Formats: sequence, C-alpha cells, structure tokens
Amino acid sequence: MSIKAKDMTMAERKERVAQLVSQFKENEPFYLSKNFVESEVRNKFIDPLLECLKWDV
Repeated sequence: MSIKAKDMTMAERKERVAQLVSQFKENEPFYLSKNFVESEVRNKFIDPLLECLKWDV
C-alpha cells in the first residue's frame, strides 16, 4: 500500500522529491531523448511533484 502524497509529512514530501531528482539523473539521457514522450513525463515526474506540493492532480 502506497501512501498518498496528501497524507505525507513535509519530510516525506522532501524525500519523494529527492527520489524523483535521483531517478531523473540516473536516466537523464533517456528522459531527454525523443523516446520519452510527454505523457510519460507527466506520469513519472510532473504529477508526483505537484502532488508533493499539495496540488490536486
């Protein structure tokens, strides 16, 4: 069971953002290529980031 971002503490939110940054850095060439489409960007990075900022996505 995964915790919803809206129920996370500030420390958990910061850790989740750090995980997103780390994930991006590890796979940066692929994420910057034409093979990584806009919908995937939204699902993997944009929505999770906005959720950590308490946005209703």
